[in-house]
Amino acid sequence: MGIHDREYARPSGQRFGGGMHQHKKITVTTWLIISCVGIFVIGGFLPKSPVPITRTIHQENTSSKLTEGSTQIRYSPIQNHDSRVQLYNFEEYVDGTLVSTGQALNMNSMEQLLHFSTNTAVYGIHYWRFIGFQFLHASPMHLIFNMIGLFFFGPMVERYLGGKRYLAFYLLCGIFGAVLYLILNLGGFVIKDVFEITAKVPGLLITDTLTPLVGASAGVFGILLAGAFLAPNVRVLVFFIIPMRLSTMAYVLVGLALVTVIFGG
Repeated sequence: MGIHDREYARPSGQRFGGGMHQHKKITVTTWLIISCVGIFVIGGFLPKSPVPITRTIHQENTSSKLTEGSTQIRYSPIQNHDSRVQLYNFEEYVDGTLVSTGQALNMNSMEQLLHFSTNTAVYGIHYWRFIGFQFLHASPMHLIFNMIGLFFFGPMVERYLGGKRYLAFYLLCGIFGAVLYLILNLGGFVIKDVFEITAKVPGLLITDTLTPLVGASAGVFGILLAGAFLAPNVRVLVFFIIPMRLSTMAYVLVGLALVTVIFGG
């Protein structure tokens, strides 16, 4: 059975006579795709500047220097095979004394405002980032794959939930993705920096609390799982070649993501 044969997947009936053409509104799915693509394109024209993504504080030199005195940061570019990603090593000096070192990523002003990290959520209390990061993407392929998933599976879920509930569901999935990232990253921070355990703990994100999180993946995974719940037996072509039940594909993708988090960091 095709997905359009199902009751919730059919267009709503015409209420004022079969011959009347009703105005067709732009769907929430379409607006989400337009927003993500638009922000990515606009971001390419915005000015960029380095933003720290790792930082090591030199305790012996800090005392009160991090909040007092004249600060100077020196950046040196890191050779990188991907020309779209510009990384820097940096050294931070206060009154001529080295207080911290780390790496910085060149970000446009939109990325600086909207990206999510444990540091911005906990210390900066930038709560808008729980939603904002969902509209940013790290690369064209990152954007394309997420938008393909949204394009194919979003309309089915939107027809079932309705526009407002669908948007709320999508954004909540993204928010819970950020919350999970926050929990795993804080766990990694406690293990590494508080208890000074160097062994890798499966599932925890042993990364700097400044490490940025961007992308619509959590929301798209939520839509994919909702679609698998609504129409588990619908056949889809994975990579346009391999036939597979929608529920099977959804669980395989989620399983791969979990394996990556647990064993691949």
